[in-house]
Amino acid sequence: MSKKNVMASVSTVLSFIKERLESDIKEAAVKEMIDIDKKEIEKICSLAKSSIDASFFKSASQIENSLK
Repeated sequence: MSKKNVMASVSTVLSFIKERLESDIKEAAVKEMIDIDKKEIEKICSLAKSSIDASFFKSASQIENSLK
């Protein structure tokens, strides 16, 4: 598998993680497992997604180096 394909696959996995995170937080709020309003959910999800993206960009070189 080429480096480009691996990085694309990792990116796809991270997109799924971000979508699942948002879905799980919203579901927890609906089920009243957490007490949080819609505006705060959006803020938290945005922050979490940004953190995941930043972590990926900072660690992408480690993935690429392991493929050499």
